[in-house]
Amino acid sequence: MVIGKRFGKHHVHLNLADSKKTWEGSAAMMVTAFAAGFVSMLVTSPLEWYICLAFAAVAAPVAAYVELISQGGNDTVTVPAATAFILSVLSIF
Repeated sequence: MVIGKRFGKHHVHLNLADSKKTWEGSAAMMVTAFAAGFVSMLVTSPLEWYICLAFAAVAAPVAAYVELISQGGNDTVTVPAATAFILSVLSIF
């Protein structure tokens, strides 16, 4: 994300994390994923707003974590796949 490159000052030092990623970028990813997920589910699905909110609250940290550990630009594939998977699992309940 652009936020991490421009404003990121604190690099993430976790075993699986891409060494170029920052905490600021990961936070921006989570906020953006939450907002986009909530609004898109609210507008396009028949679910009640509080279900959309709960789904977005679970899916956003998953998306941010997957983006954090994705190496070499693979996050364009891994994030949507992980998000689709977690939302599919949530929809079972």
